[in-house]
Amino acid sequence: MPDWVPRDENDLNALLTTYVDYLTPNFAALGVTAPKKDAFLSLVAAYASARAAKTAYENQGAPIYQTYRDRLETLTSEWRLLTGEITARRETTPTQRAALGLPALDTIATTAGVPASKPVIVKVDGSQRLIHIVHWVDENTPGSKGKPSGVKRAILLLKIGAAPTGPSDMEEVAADTATPYLNSFAEADAGKTAHWAICWENSSMQRGPCSAVSSWTIPG
Repeated sequence: MPDWVPRDENDLNALLTTYVDYLTPNFAALGVTAPKKDAFLSLVAAYASARAAKTAYENQGAPIYQTYRDRLETLTSEWRLLTGEITARRETTPTQRAALGLPALDTIATTAGVPASKPVIVKVDGSQRLIHIVHWVDENTPGSKGKPSGVKRAILLLKIGAAPTGPSDMEEVAADTATPYLNSFAEADAGKTAHWAICWENSSMQRGPCSAVSSWTIPG
């Protein structure tokens, strides 16, 4: 089944609201214990708090954003596990899946094609010491943070120092499912130039063309 957790933040929040609204009064019918339900709702509350604080990210810097990303990753990990337990039960019905906001079961496997478009690096935030926060969009949808259809994640490539001759001259440092990405550098890298490039990858680990290299000084 394709990944059901949205990458777009607004879509994720809308699904999470639907999910929680149904789970809260119906957890027993879904085979979920009260402690497990309460633990999940605590993660939702922690994520909501971090998301509210994230609105101040541009003014308050990387720590605010890092807290948000940490809590989002924790929440989505536990969300997947809880949903896996619910949907693995033979008693769980299509009506209950729909009420949770989950997609209908797809019995036909589909294979995504090789990504054709490129990500574009629109900003590298270097306002915090030894940190770069890389923001990107797809070249065909510059007004959206979403990925193209069939794309699973973005592969981030980095080279510190002399300019790279091409992607093969760069190190793969991350595979991120959503923009932006926060990278912390070593003390010894302060003042050096970091060269970034990004490409899309589908679920079959096939990669599309890389973005142009974007070069930024590592703040010391």
